[in-house]
Amino acid sequence: MNKTSAARTLLDLGAGLNSTAALAVRLLAVGLACLVLGLAGGLSQGLSPWASLALCTGVGLAASLRWGPKVLAGAGTGLLTGLLALGQPVLGALWAAATLLASCALARAALKRAGFDARLDRAWDVGALAVVVAVAAALPAALLMAVWVTATTHRTPLAAVALGWAVLCLGMLLAALPVLALERRALQAIQPDSPWLEPALGAAAVAAVLALLWMAAGSNAALAQIPVYLPHVLVVALALRRRLALASSALLLAALLVAGMADQGLLLWGPGGAVKAPLAAWAGSALALLLAVHAAVVDNRGRSQRWEWALDGSRLGVADWSLTDQRGFASTAWRTLTGHPEKSWTAAAWLGQVHPDDRGRIEAGIATLASGAEGRQQIELRMPADPGWRWLEATLLVTERDSQGRPTRLLATLADIHERREALERQRMSSSLFQHLHEGLLITDAELRVMDVNQAYSQILGVGRDELLGTVPSLLRPNPADPIARQQRASMWAGVAENGHWRGELYERR
Repeated sequence: MNKTSAARTLLDLGAGLNSTAALAVRLLAVGLACLVLGLAGGLSQGLSPWASLALCTGVGLAASLRWGPKVLAGAGTGLLTGLLALGQPVLGALWAAATLLASCALARAALKRAGFDARLDRAWDVGALAVVVAVAAALPAALLMAVWVTATTHRTPLAAVALGWAVLCLGMLLAALPVLALERRALQAIQPDSPWLEPALGAAAVAAVLALLWMAAGSNAALAQIPVYLPHVLVVALALRRRLALASSALLLAALLVAGMADQGLLLWGPGGAVKAPLAAWAGSALALLLAVHAAVVDNRGRSQRWEWALDGSRLGVADWSLTDQRGFASTAWRTLTGHPEKSWTAAAWLGQVHPDDRGRIEAGIATLASGAEGRQQIELRMPADPGWRWLEATLLVTERDSQGRPTRLLATLADIHERREALERQRMSSSLFQHLHEGLLITDAELRVMDVNQAYSQILGVGRDELLGTVPSLLRPNPADPIARQQRASMWAGVAENGHWRGELYERR
């Protein structure tokens, strides 16, 4: 074996060991998560064993979508251990673990076939997850578990299936969302150089809501019902801020807490521990709000991103700002065109970059729009480039007005016109050179009709430019009356045909 083969073998072995270690870590993590959630699901006696199965199945499904079906072994083991610790019979616990594996495999296959993206970056993915969990995971699991529940309890098959399906739908989605949302982008919040204030405030809000829920459990006052609905407000606020991992985790913890408190006589759920219907309505409404808001946010973000990609592809920068507080937004293409790397952007900072000779015209155009005298301005300006300055074209529009019709918001677009300006400048120079040369110049089309002549040509031959345009000049006619001129023309056209050019003397009557 040569050195190259040995090195490749060692690399393959190292990759295999890394893969095996990663799988072992994932199996352990999924197993521990399912063990904890299985035990937590047993806090609500009215929903046992459905809650334990639902939460573990949700974790198993999400983990298998992210890391492959092998991690389902950890989910099944965690659920089995948790149910045995709760005192469930061995046969029933084994049946629940088998149900988990079957439901996860079926739902995973359905989602893969539907083109599901585990990042939940599309509204389609949110809807597909909800439908597949309800139909391909919760319903088969409810049917399978009904066999065991009806054999060991007093519930009828129909009641067992209905209760199981409702609890499994809610529990699977509640447990699956945090696992799916906990991606590398979510983990960036704990990196040293990342913004920490907003995640910290979100975590503090979650802790405060959970504390209020806990305090409400021991109070019989009517005001104790108010904190029960704070999770609804919290998950909507977090979802609007694109904090799906934190929002779904908060809802899962709140659901576990409320389910545990409901059996202890929380006033909202009525006397006698009648928890099933109101708890399902509470959790279902909060979950529906979370999914709907997240779907709307990612759909809006996708639309905005597509427009920004289109603008970036066309190299058209876009910015808008308020005339009252000067707060604004600038697209990526705008920042590239203007060389503005900072995260914050203001119109004043942009104007400070404009060439001093052009700044006055831009400020005057903005003032004209702000006064309401016009609704649109188009101005050419120069921005710093490496090296020198680059020509851009700014189009300014009024996009918002107050109730009196006064402009309150402006939108600006920037287009790179540097090459066009240079081409126009070259054209002006060529035109100036053409008109001011002392030699006569004549331009014709392929049929020898005059397209343009300069002033010197008209002066030399004594024929005005307007008389020549569109005609075949006598200088180029092949058969003039004079024999010498005719011979000169024949020589000229022979040279052009043979060499593509000709230089010589011609007689021409003036």
